[in-house]
Amino acid sequence: MATPEKPCACGSYEVLIPQHTNDHGDAIWRRESTDCSGTTKSTYTPGHDAVLKKAARGSRGGRPPGALVGW
Repeated sequence: MATPEKPCACGSYEVLIPQHTNDHGDAIWRRESTDCSGTTKSTYTPGHDAVLKKAARGSRGGRPPGALVGW
């Protein structure tokens, strides 16, 4: 019996990217997702664990590092 395909785990994560602080000193964040709809027999579609690491480190577009959150 073949292992069934399941959604790639990187699609259930988002990165919170710091934008600025408001007049009260509160941090304003923007959500960015991987928009992954891939399927796999494993946890991640090949290479997608690296996509999450790059997103959390801020390697996408020269922006500051973000906070990786899963749901």
